[in-house]
Amino acid sequence: QDRGLLNQFYGIPTPPMAAKMPTLQQMEVETITKIIMGDSIELFDQFVENWYKLGGTEIVDEVNLWAENNR
Repeated sequence: QDRGLLNQFYGIPTPPMAAKMPTLQQMEVETITKIIMGDSIELFDQFVENWYKLGGTEIVDEVNLWAENNR
């Protein structure tokens, strides 16, 4: 059964990761907690949109570039 890929990035965090991940992770925990406590599941869609806007796009691009160079 395919359960998806785990994060395969290894190495020290890049400068954008170091600067942005604490905020993004806190936002993730808060959103998931709100959903568990009864808020609408649509809150997750807003979280994803905000995650990308607040630095997630840059981090994903960096990790994808790293993956291409480490195959």
